[in-house]
Amino acid sequence: MKRKRKNHPRLFLFDKGMTALLLLSFLLLQLFGAAYYFQKVNALEEKIEEYRFYQASLQEEKHYLQQYIFDYQEKIKELEEKLGRLPGEGKPPTEKDRVAYLTFDDGPGENTLKLLEILREHEVKATFFVNGEDTPYGRDVYRRMVDEGHVLGNHTYSHNYHEIYRDVESFMEDYMKLEKLVYQATATRPEIMRFPGGSNNTVSISVSGRDIMKDITEKILEEGYSYFDWNVYGFDGTRPTPSPSGISDAVLNKARLIEDRAIILLHDNDYNTSTIKALPQIIEGLREQGYRFDTLDRGTPPHRFR
Repeated sequence: MKRKRKNHPRLFLFDKGMTALLLLSFLLLQLFGAAYYFQKVNALEEKIEEYRFYQASLQEEKHYLQQYIFDYQEKIKELEEKLGRLPGEGKPPTEKDRVAYLTFDDGPGENTLKLLEILREHEVKATFFVNGEDTPYGRDVYRRMVDEGHVLGNHTYSHNYHEIYRDVESFMEDYMKLEKLVYQATATRPEIMRFPGGSNNTVSISVSGRDIMKDITEKILEEGYSYFDWNVYGFDGTRPTPSPSGISDAVLNKARLIEDRAIILLHDNDYNTSTIKALPQIIEGLREQGYRFDTLDRGTPPHRFR
């Protein structure tokens, strides 16, 4: 006689459906985890990029300050030489033609039209070193600048230091992209230019080494363009932006020390509302100092850091 087999409960026994559900849950957890870490990586990369541009801004500011120190040292040296002369020595001072070149970088921006109105009201022509704004608004602003007698200069299409300063080819590709856009909008080609950060900026060194600006400037001159730096700066390209009085004081105090040609760097990008408010005082102050206004062109003797 056969004994009946006892049925014992099976512990931890899963059927196929339960196994599939557990595997699916595990995969979902992995996906959620991957998505979380992907988001974290993206956020970190954004922070790194913000730091890089902040570092570039600090390097530019350092350069501007170094240039100011150099200019003041030259002026002090000149004054010391004059003070060291005996009475009656040297030639009598003569009245010089003082010319102010108002130059605006990084537009067209939201404030550019307001700036154009101020220039029209004060009957002043300026030089705009523009970036690429391939929109109906941007094209209209390019045309208005030319129609109202201002001069357009090339400031590269992107103004992206880490792209344009990789090598000569990258710079010229970006540069010619803007020239094509300006020509399409105005039927004119810019003959003058300004390098983002100036011709001896330190950002380009961190991107491609110490020789990159030498190579690019040689290429620009070889192609028949003239480039301009500046000898007066309103510090309106720094963050936080100075007050309107801070900008006008910086311009007028430095211009007072210059005997002949003041090439003044200001900005007309989106956040420079203080520049718009400071501009009338700058124009009036320069006229009181004996300056007349003019625009830059290829025949203007350039002021260059290099």
